[in-house]
Amino acid sequence: MEGVPIGRKVDLKAFDSYEKLSYAIDALFRGLLAAQRDQTEDDHSKTVTNGEYTLVYEDNEGDRMLVGDVPWK
Repeated sequence: MEGVPIGRKVDLKAFDSYEKLSYAIDALFRGLLAAQRDQTEDDHSKTVTNGEYTLVYEDNEGDRMLVGDVPWK
């Protein structure tokens, strides 16, 4: 997997779907991504700020999983 992992703890009980979790994470990092765009105007920065990122999480066994691979329950 390429990219830079950014770790934040999120209370999953505050959400009832992957879609709502995705919106919350987008809002959480919107300022960070905007700051990166202001510092550099290369194509990679524009791609990142357009929402092209992948949400992954680490399960209790330490494996990285794509958000949405396991049903929300």
